[in-house]
Amino acid sequence: PNAKVRVLVQNGVGSPGLNAAARQQLVDAGFTYVNGGNAEAFGVVETAIVVPDSSAESLQWGADIATALGVPTSAVQVATTGQSVADVIVVLGADFVPTS
Repeated sequence: PNAKVRVLVQNGVGSPGLNAAARQQLVDAGFTYVNGGNAEAFGVVETAIVVPDSSAESLQWGADIATALGVPTSAVQVATTGQSVADVIVVLGADFVPTS
């Protein structure tokens, strides 16, 4: 049901392979993964899941992504600027622990 939701993932920690682990968890949850490479800076402590707006649908995407990644739903934030590369942008933080 989430297959049309494109999720761009950036590594905010710097640990090799973090994006690949997140990709697998997101794809397993039915999302479409978009590779975003590394974040602008490393040292991110808490994962950020940036949804396009405060609609119920967008907030549900964020909650589903948080669940898929095993991070708290408090990671969901509403974008302050438009985003066109993906529907949701995730910046992985140190709180993301791969399941595999």
